[in-house]
Amino acid sequence: MKKESIILNIFPLNKNSLILLDFDELKFPEDTDFGSIKVTDGKNRPIMFELIKRADYKGNLNYVNGTGKNCIAMIIKGNDSKYLRILFKRSNKPTNYDSPKETLGMANGSILKISAGNSSVSFEKNGYSIEKIQINGKDYGPLQLAASGGSVFFQKDMQNASLEVISDASIAKIIKIKGSLKVYGDKCKSKGILPIEILYYFYSPDGKNLMSKAEIQLKYDEATGLNGSKSGFLDPLVWYRLDKSNKKLLVNDFLQIQ
Repeated sequence: MKKESIILNIFPLNKNSLILLDFDELKFPEDTDFGSIKVTDGKNRPIMFELIKRADYKGNLNYVNGTGKNCIAMIIKGNDSKYLRILFKRSNKPTNYDSPKETLGMANGSILKISAGNSSVSFEKNGYSIEKIQINGKDYGPLQLAASGGSVFFQKDMQNASLEVISDASIAKIIKIKGSLKVYGDKCKSKGILPIEILYYFYSPDGKNLMSKAEIQLKYDEATGLNGSKSGFLDPLVWYRLDKSNKKLLVNDFLQIQ
């Protein structure tokens, strides 16, 4: 079997970051033995990774090994590496792929709950906002998206709310939430309904602490007036609001509780 590698330049990169790439972006050879994949940083230290399947993935390449996976998720624990190396072998006789030892848990039931170690995030049942964040036995939240044009409208009250699990992998959970927020009040140039889409990524670099990031898409081109007609441009103030917190949060700030 022939050994090959792919180099990813990642500098600068924050500590405890999640990197998610699909196979098409990496351009693996079609005869890649995905069971042979290893990932190391620039100092040849092993990187925790997992091959995952994303439900919303639209790829172009077909692989003879038939792994059923289409993406690779990598967790960077340090911040002193400038590149990653993905090592693999080429073979038409694939070896078995080993799942990572450190995992996240997803509780079953009517309420979605993501957990790792002493940290957990619970979603509210109907509006799909984050109802509670629990860290070392202490409760925080709810954390929810809010929109205002003079009157505040919370994510938990959004219309046509739906939730989809994009990936329930061991080290990275991906959740998609869709719905619509009202934009109205005396500060609005145009009142209406603004469709939104939130993509949450949850992962754990050490199996104990829970990290997350959110990508929010505001669909201005699909906005409607309060009567359902096509709307002009909506200009809402949109932000995340965390209640029951013992500290003041800033934009892009970490909530770190000992």
